[in-house]
Amino acid sequence: TGWEASGIAVTPQDEWTLADGRLAKAFVLQGSDGAQSYVFLTTLGEKYLVLSGEGDLDLLTEIAHTVRPTPLGYGSSPPGSRMNPVTRRLLDRVADPELAELAQAWDALEEKIVSIYRAGVCSKADELAFEQRRRAASRAVLRWTDALEPHWRASTIRGERVLEDPFALVLSLENAATIPGNRDLLRTLPSSREAINGLLIERAEEQPDV
Repeated sequence: TGWEASGIAVTPQDEWTLADGRLAKAFVLQGSDGAQSYVFLTTLGEKYLVLSGEGDLDLLTEIAHTVRPTPLGYGSSPPGSRMNPVTRRLLDRVADPELAELAQAWDALEEKIVSIYRAGVCSKADELAFEQRRRAASRAVLRWTDALEPHWRASTIRGERVLEDPFALVLSLENAATIPGNRDLLRTLPSSREAINGLLIERAEEQPDV
């Protein structure tokens, strides 16, 4: 390989399949000075997705294993995607990439929150993944705050009207380590999901008949 031709020792580390069937591989590289680095590779259409770094190789390995496929455009999602099925069907009816970005970003954040809660522990890799997804969701929600409000206000939690913005409550959580055991946070998620689906229904009904 090009690495070996440059005097870099290559040790295959791991190989697995992502949810949509794409192959992912990881290697540990060691230079002539003994320094080691971790490299993760998978395909992204006709290109490659690469994660690389030095230092804590165990942490980098954990981070690499959090990679999952997400829909790259509105109206479709890759095979095996775990996006909320109702949201996915609604996205098929709404030709709005910014709204699709909102749904996808929130879906990714919600999935990470539920994953950490169910595990009962939060690793460093989880903390990093959560923060990345929280920031992405925050940017997406910001564009839709006013449009989402009537929908979350129409939702209920355990039979009671929702009085506080569920998106603001979730996005205000800056420490993923507080997620395990946080039942109040879990009870907030359905109202945000209901609001997104409500907005998608509203926009789908506004779409001109084709």
